[in-house]
Amino acid sequence: MKKMLKPALWAVYFFAMIAVMTYFATKGSSHPPNLGSQAEAKRMELVPKVDSPASTSGQKLDSTQDSDPMEGLKKSLTEKETQLAAKESEVQSMKELLSQKEQEVKKLETRIQQLTDERGQTQNAEFVKLSKAYAAMKPQQAAELLKVLDKPTALKILTSMREREAAKVMEGMSPEFVKGLTQDILKGDQSTTPP
Repeated sequence: MKKMLKPALWAVYFFAMIAVMTYFATKGSSHPPNLGSQAEAKRMELVPKVDSPASTSGQKLDSTQDSDPMEGLKKSLTEKETQLAAKESEVQSMKELLSQKEQEVKKLETRIQQLTDERGQTQNAEFVKLSKAYAAMKPQQAAELLKVLDKPTALKILTSMREREAAKVMEGMSPEFVKGLTQDILKGDQSTTPP
């Protein structure tokens, strides 16, 4: 405890000496106070000299220098917030545009599906008419014409006819051709099945 007290006392003594020196420096006294020993005099040389209030009165502390960094930061923050708001607005408009484009794509997909269905129905209707035309022919004449067509088309026409009409036409075909058509029907070939 005594060891801790001594440095504290020395610190108090040291600061008291600084106060005395400052007092005489501001009073304008030409001779410094009696310091007592040379060790104390050397210690006092280490103490920085304090300017008198008269010497600092010409220097004005600019409080705006301290506030400038804060103002700069506030201004920078405001600019960043403005930029962020602009970017958020841009993102929102892009989202709206994307939503509109998605709706347009859905409408186009629906329209394409409608057109595909209509085309399929039209083709089916035309195919039915064509198969009726072949059914109205003499079976031998229809068989000769179907032999000339490619197999998938001939098969579609035959499968769209009524069974009795198709049987009469098939009687006029060669057994090899009928065999090939029959195998294609049994395979379930999608390209040769009727619509």
